Amino acid sequence: MNTQKKKRSKFICLINTTAVSNCCGFLLYFSQVTISEVNKMQETKRQFKPETGERRLERLSKFISMILRHKPEVIGITLDEHGWANVDELVEGINKNEAFSKATLEKIVKTDKKQRYSFSQDRTLIRANQGHSIPVDVELEKKEPPKVLYHGTGVKSVKAIQEQGLLPMERLYVHLSTDVEIATNVGKRHGTPVIFQVNAEQMQKDGYDFFQSVNDVWLTKEVPTKYLELN
Repeated sequence: MNTQKKKRSKFICLINTTAVSNCCGFLLYFSQVTISEVNKMQETKRQFKPETGERRLERLSKFISMILRHKPEVIGITLDEHGWANVDELVEGINKNEAFSKATLEKIVKTDKKQRYSFSQDRTLIRANQGHSIPVDVELEKKEPPKVLYHGTGVKSVKAIQEQGLLPMERLYVHLSTDVEIATNVGKRHGTPVIFQVNAEQMQKDGYDFFQSVNDVWLTKEVPTKYLELN
């Protein structure tokens, strides 16, 4: 009788040990899967953050930049010969796609870090300060440039620039900076940044015109290779 009890006890103990082992293994596996899934969910959440007020303003600013510099027709408006758009028409055009107001436009112009836009004196018109691909005259005055200016680009463009110089490409002017840091930030948009130094003083002596936009970007029609040097 005692022998049977001992065997039964061992059997139950074996069952319990196996059950605990299996249970622990299952719980460990389950916890690993759960953590993995949670990580995936968190990553997905990071990628699809809801649009905050600041993010929306940044997106709208880029959209307005495209309208006022390149394609006003996408919202059914036109620019005059000096690049001005009617503010009411711009607001109404954007309103066809999403809620937009004059107050939002005012905020975008005021807070834009690159100072891309200007209002007319009576604030009924707005235009981009520079960067147009469509033929407009933004009434820039010729100015004497600093001795040296800088142009930021990506490493993949270096060979072409060294062969052809700086060309406006799709824009009306070549854009130049007075500051290496600004040029570097521009270059980063195109990959690994490379900075070209421009002998602006000699260019002007040789008859090239320079202009300065409202937001302190220096503009010229082209920069031949002989005035360029890698910084």
